[in-house]
Amino acid sequence: MTDAAPDLPRFPLGCHPLDQAHYWCPKPLYPWAKNAMRAVAEPFSRVAMACVNESGKTFSLGPTYIMSVATAFPGARCFCMSRTVSQTRDQMFEPMRLLVDAIGGDWSYTISTHDMKISHSNGSVIKFYSPSDPDNVEGYHSGPKMVNGELRWIPVAYWTDEDKGRDDEIFYRILRINPYFWLSTSSAGKAQGFFFNAINPDSLNQITAKEESGPQFLDAHYPDATSPVGMKNYFPDKAWQYRDMVSRDRCPHLITPDAIARFKAEEEHLGKNHPTVRAKRDCTFSVADDQNLIFEQKHIEAMIRAMRGQNTPVAGDVRFSADVGGEATGDDSVVMGRVGSEIVFIRDHWTSINEIDRADEWCIALGTHLALVYPDLYGRNRRPTKEAI
Repeated sequence: MTDAAPDLPRFPLGCHPLDQAHYWCPKPLYPWAKNAMRAVAEPFSRVAMACVNESGKTFSLGPTYIMSVATAFPGARCFCMSRTVSQTRDQMFEPMRLLVDAIGGDWSYTISTHDMKISHSNGSVIKFYSPSDPDNVEGYHSGPKMVNGELRWIPVAYWTDEDKGRDDEIFYRILRINPYFWLSTSSAGKAQGFFFNAINPDSLNQITAKEESGPQFLDAHYPDATSPVGMKNYFPDKAWQYRDMVSRDRCPHLITPDAIARFKAEEEHLGKNHPTVRAKRDCTFSVADDQNLIFEQKHIEAMIRAMRGQNTPVAGDVRFSADVGGEATGDDSVVMGRVGSEIVFIRDHWTSINEIDRADEWCIALGTHLALVYPDLYGRNRRPTKEAI
């Protein structure tokens, strides 16, 4: 939240993650990854990234972000965690260990494979761990500290990966630490829990749907290469200032002819609406396994669209119904009509005193709405007018 606290320490000139990316990512960052780096470099950042499988998030976003913090802020305390120890070691620690082994130059590191820890010569420490108990979440806090005899601002940075399905209490413990930087990444899982609520797909989809240029607008380039200001999914006044859902069509290596052919074969085998296919195609969170639902995911989404008024009415039969009870107690009566799937008439306040007069009112009102000629309850043919209601 830059405007609220302009005096907070920032990445020094030339040390921003986008400036260091060529050291820590073997290939150029995709536009969506650059946007994430702009956002996570802001003081007290909270960035949630849901990405399709094989997007490259673990090998591009995480190392670029964490190594940039460790390099730019001497003495920084950086923590990387995945859901299991093996994931933490194989997908986070080992790739970054190989990176620092290869970097050489003026930078030197001490690597402890047993403790899964990388110590930078400038005093920064990167610890990799997977707490099974929320009480084991590291409790460091950002602030000014003495480093090599010099008072420096020491940020705490967190990178949490595979966050779908993680124990929510672990996230709450990290919130208590109040990291100076926090990047949360995962593929899509069940539509529940801390990570799902951080992404908040429903509101994010409503925002992106309003853009004429479609989902690719998120990948636009901005005049200030390191500022997130102006990005459509950057919300500086929210708890999670930046959130994004990265689909296959935003990952060039996933839309090559071979990659498309492999995915189409899987899609044909499982079906287009299978939760696994939807997660790998659009990064869609699933309510539950479709076979265990009364309504499938596609039906739930159709109901959500209908509640927003985005439905397309389906023609069909005409039905009207009413509740006429309650005269003795003065309760209102209700009448409603539909044509196919569209509700075309509803009125919930009637003032007649007895059933005969009320029925006559309804005949007049419905006849007016449907432009009917009908005999009233007294045997007279009537053509109602708008003024009759």
